[in-house]
Amino acid sequence: MSPKIRIDGVYDYTTFNHLSNLGIEDFLFDCRPLSFQFIQQHCLNDILIEYQRPFQNYYLQFADEKDFVIQKLLRDLKETLKGPELEKKEVFLEFSGQEEVDFMESFQVPFYKQIEETTYLKPLLNSLYLKGMVFPFSYFAQLKEKGELDRFQDYFEQEMAQFQSLDIVLKLDWDDNVFGSLFDRFSFKQVSFPINANIESAYRQVNLKKAEEEIQFFIDNGLMGRVNKSI
Repeated sequence: MSPKIRIDGVYDYTTFNHLSNLGIEDFLFDCRPLSFQFIQQHCLNDILIEYQRPFQNYYLQFADEKDFVIQKLLRDLKETLKGPELEKKEVFLEFSGQEEVDFMESFQVPFYKQIEETTYLKPLLNSLYLKGMVFPFSYFAQLKEKGELDRFQDYFEQEMAQFQSLDIVLKLDWDDNVFGSLFDRFSFKQVSFPINANIESAYRQVNLKKAEEEIQFFIDNGLMGRVNKSI
């Protein structure tokens, strides 16, 4: 089965609504104050209240944030996500900093962890609240360049043998040159694409036509349509 598309960093209702109408069901909201894609809480609330179709998944990204900030946002969202339709949506945390496993577990909410070269997988895999792991494409590209991709694949398959229910997410940019064997080696549940300058006409102004063209390409042709099979 082909991976689902997730869009990361949506910051306004117009973009969110447009992409939702294209069939996108998974959205990451960037809650890091210094990020170019940072979304203020009142904007996030407006999106969730205005768009009341069910069966969407929302991911809240944090990086080395204070626990009380995350706790408050979760409490507020619990109040926002009420009603028969809103309650059918799922909210996950996603961490991209140097958080310890105990910290990520403390919220008792299923979470995703963005993986870096220095991330030690074993203690992470033992977490009861771990929902999935997010790998940037650069992670695999560096392993391939160093000739270590086969060894990592063997290690990863051994570690994942007892964690088949975990989601594996590939984090791509719109112009990444993906090598052909990557989707054969790993079973990605999702492929995420960012709101960034590649589909913006100006700062924090999404070019909806371009975004739609990019997304429609993957919907029509599958993710393999952008794979470079020669590398």
